[in-house]
This record gives sequence, structure tokens and C-alpha cells, in this order.
Amino acid sequence: MPILGLTKLGAVNAILETVNDLPFTVIDSTGTWPNLTYGASIAGRAEQILDRVSQDVQSRGFQANLAISKPFTPAGSPLKVTLPVDTLSVRGAGPDHFRNFELRGDFLYDLDRHTDQFATAAVIHLDVVTELEFTVCPPRLKQLIVAEAAVVFQRRHRGSLEQDAMLGQERNAAEVKVDRPKPRPNTDPVNPFPLMPSPAMQRGERGGG
Repeated sequence: MPILGLTKLGAVNAILETVNDLPFTVIDSTGTWPNLTYGASIAGRAEQILDRVSQDVQSRGFQANLAISKPFTPAGSPLKVTLPVDTLSVRGAGPDHFRNFELRGDFLYDLDRHTDQFATAAVIHLDVVTELEFTVCPPRLKQLIVAEAAVVFQRRHRGSLEQDAMLGQERNAAEVKVDRPKPRPNTDPVNPFPLMPSPAMQRGERGGG
């Protein structure tokens, strides 16, 4: 499958560049994502930070990793909703937008009822943020992940306040470019403003004619 934007090796080398380290020709990790074992080299440490920061960045929810109003059906005995292992956050959506949910382990937890068990098998709609493997993230999201990972890596390995400020500027520039979920037309109330009489109306004045 073709990779758009940075490869993972390219991302690791971009992070190493922040501490003036030479680029590597191969990734220093074994296994299959997300169950990787990182090598002891500086490239292995850079990749580990990259993956950790990637999860943190993606947990905010972007257009690329947000499923809107996804249906889930409670199952089993007792009735529970088991969420995929790549789930980072959830919130009520669609007909369930007024309900408050959270993650407890890999189960959906009803904050309003204080339980992870449901009385019926009625479908529950959720906006779900999931974690993507770095290589399949869209290019702009990759750039933000690498920019934030570079800040963390530089702090761990060099600790230069001057460079931290410069990398922070690059991170801010990458942040504004990432595609975010489009606002839904029904997010605002139908009648958002109270009807307030104008000062003229309050004084009993009438328009001239």
C-alpha cells in the first residue's frame, strides 16, 4: 500500500535531526504495531516517543480518526458495549447526544446511570475517536505528530530552551493545518439568543412616519 506523506523512518529521522543526530537507514523496532519492541538505539527511543505522542495527539479527535454517530448494540449477559481496542474516546451522538459516556477498560460506561450495564439491547450512537497507525495517518496529521514528538524528544535528550521555543513554533504551525471534523448544522440551539427589547421600545418610542 502506498504511503502518503512521511514514512515512519522519515519521521524518526526528522526527530533525530532536532538533536543533530545522523539519520538511520532502518527502523529499530520489531513486532507488529501496536505491539512493538523498541531497540536500545537512539532511533529506537525516537520511534517509541513518536508512537506515544501519536496516541496523545490523536486522542484529541481529528477528521481522520473520528467516526460520527456510530451505532453500538449492547450484548452478552449482562448487557454491555465492548469497544474496539483502538478506541481513544467516545461521546454520545445522534439520538443519544444528550447522554454522557466514558471508557472503563474496554467497556462503555454510562456516567448518568453510574454503570457499564444496560437494561435493553437498544442501539447506542457514539462519536468515536480511534488510534491510527502512524503510516496510515494523513500527511498533515503526520506533520503535527512529528512536530510534537520532536519537542518531547529534544526536551529529553538535549533540553535546550532556545530550541524548545523554535520547535514549539513549528508545532503550532503544524497544528493549524490539520483537518478537523466539520461542524454539524444542529450543534447550536435553534433559538440561541433571548428576545431583548431595544432601548427605544423600552422608552415607548415609535418610529417616525
